[in-house]
Amino acid sequence: MAVINYDSELRRAGAHSTHGWRKLTYLARRHMLGSIGLVIMILFVLAALLADFIARYDPLSVDSLQRLAPPSAQHWLGTDAFGRDVWSRIVHGARISLAVGVGSTLLGSSIGVMVGLASGYLSGWVDLVFQRITDILQALPLLVLALVMTAALGPSLPNVIIAIAIPLIPTVARVI
Repeated sequence: MAVINYDSELRRAGAHSTHGWRKLTYLARRHMLGSIGLVIMILFVLAALLADFIARYDPLSVDSLQRLAPPSAQHWLGTDAFGRDVWSRIVHGARISLAVGVGSTLLGSSIGVMVGLASGYLSGWVDLVFQRITDILQALPLLVLALVMTAALGPSLPNVIIAIAIPLIPTVARVI
């Protein structure tokens, strides 16, 4: 019967490493899907941040001679009905998506944390009122509430961020 020394096996695998890179490589090997997801997210964020350098064409410029062109070396994903480069439009549009996602998450989470902390700390009737408001907001469908907020506030980037952040508040407040 073979005897396995678990401490030496864990040490050999890198589980007890204290150095930053060794610990990082151990975690990356241990959680492979998370590592792949992290790499994909980093690539998306870098593509959004470096859109001016990796996109060859202006996403808004119209070239009617190149309309509906198939993918080629010149236009990697082709062009749309107005002759605009699809790759440039996707990469530049990722900036707006990234801003909306990060902004609405930060705003909704910060307000939700404040509401949840106030509700838990003050308790009593304040907790009762806050939790009933969160119950009402959670009873409404998320997409419908965001669409109503966008229609009420108007079409602008800050208003879209606010409209997406408001439905996030009750979930965060309930967890806190």
